[in-house]
Amino acid sequence: MQNTQNPGTSLKFYSIVVASVLFVGFFNPISAFGQDYILNNQFEKLLERTLSFTVTIISVEKVKAEKREYLLIDTRAQEEFLVSTIPGAIHWSGGRIEELELPEGWTADKPIVLFCSIGYRSEKAGEKLLDAGYENVYNLYGSVFEWANRDFPLVDPLDQPTKKLHVYNARWGRWVTSENIRKVR
Repeated sequence: MQNTQNPGTSLKFYSIVVASVLFVGFFNPISAFGQDYILNNQFEKLLERTLSFTVTIISVEKVKAEKREYLLIDTRAQEEFLVSTIPGAIHWSGGRIEELELPEGWTADKPIVLFCSIGYRSEKAGEKLLDAGYENVYNLYGSVFEWANRDFPLVDPLDQPTKKLHVYNARWGRWVTSENIRKVR
């Protein structure tokens, strides 16, 4: 039996398959940051299972190094925010877009980094911002827990340094592993 298939078809098919595998591997939101993106491997596995990666993630190191470039928005509940937050962050529970009060001059095209305890609530808030037309929205990967695990600074409502962190509940609090943090529930 003679092969009637176009000889270029198989090569084209395999080229597409290889390109797809390379694209997915290269642009995997987690692997793109290397092994030290999250300090605790088990915490990273939890994040991989919990998040949908519908909002571009950004590392805590990048945000700390370039903090002035981003508007930081804490999407945790008010009682969590009042214990401590990342310096310079504003609070928005992620509910309604109309409730988000951006600083004067901050427009939809400027970069916004959202965070919560681990990144789930901030991802959902980020989806709302993207749907509303905001263009540069990021989810802080590992959120405030990873920030605290790296012993990056936290502040209280009076903007004073603190080592306290609201851990949501005991189940989630186990992911805060820094010995320097005092867990509050």
